[in-house]
Parts: sequence; structure tokens; C-alpha cells
Amino acid sequence: MIENNVKIPTKRSDLFQEVIEKYYLFDLIYCICQADANLQMQTKKFREETLEYVFLLQQVQERKKFDFVETVNVTLNFYLSFYSFSSWL
Repeated sequence: MIENNVKIPTKRSDLFQEVIEKYYLFDLIYCICQADANLQMQTKKFREETLEYVFLLQQVQERKKFDFVETVNVTLNFYLSFYSFSSWL
């Protein structure tokens, strides 16, 4: 009977130990899932900001092209109108 009394607390402590391990395992899995969700959210933000940056770079490049073409166009129009007008004289 003494042996049975001794074994009961160990069984209960084993059961308690299992419950604690399951709780910590669940907590660990929850933390990992939360960290994974956070990582996915940060990755999504990074991709959005990267795309926005690429879009702004494209706008700058297009603006440079437009400014160059506009300058050449004005210059050529000036020379064409000058020589066209001078031929009338």
C-alpha cells in the first residue's frame, strides 16, 4: 500500500508534466506562427515599398527622357523656323 501511495504522486506529476509540456509546446508553436505571420507581413511591406521605389525611378527616367526630347524639339524648331524665315528674305 505504501508503494501505491508513492506511485500515485509520480503518476500525477507525470500527468502534470505532460500538461505543462503540451502547454509550452502549444505556446512555442503559437509564437512560431506569430513570428511567421510577422515575417510575412514585413516581407509584404518590403515588396510594396520596393515596387513603389521602382515606380518612382521609372517616373524619374521618363521625366529625363521627356526633358531631353523637349529641349531638342525646341532647339530644332528654332533652327527650322529661323532658316525657313531666312529663306523668305
